[in-house]
Amino acid sequence: MKRPGKSKNNSEANESWHDKRIQSLQVQSNMQLARTKRFQAETKLKELKIAQIEGAMIDKDAAIREQYQRETSIKKAFIGLGREIATKLVGKGPLEIESIITEKVCEIMRELAVERS
Repeated sequence: MKRPGKSKNNSEANESWHDKRIQSLQVQSNMQLARTKRFQAETKLKELKIAQIEGAMIDKDAAIREQYQRETSIKKAFIGLGREIATKLVGKGPLEIESIITEKVCEIMRELAVERS
């Protein structure tokens, strides 16, 4: 931008030139800020991709699916517990009942542990 020469309206011209210059600098500043933000976002995305490739991160949807499957498996294992051991408990004393329940719960837990590995 050319600075206006000396004239009768020099003050107005200078003011206009300064306004345009300030506006131009603001546009340049905004563009630089946008470039910086874009660079930071691209860098962050690359870091996340690298972390995922290296195994430091897992896919959220896959983790949610796996968690849901685990919860369903646990629920199914324990829902049938009462029906399965009820007949074994008839006529037993408290210690025998506790032993039968504990044994079955431990069996379920071992099965779930094997599923997980």
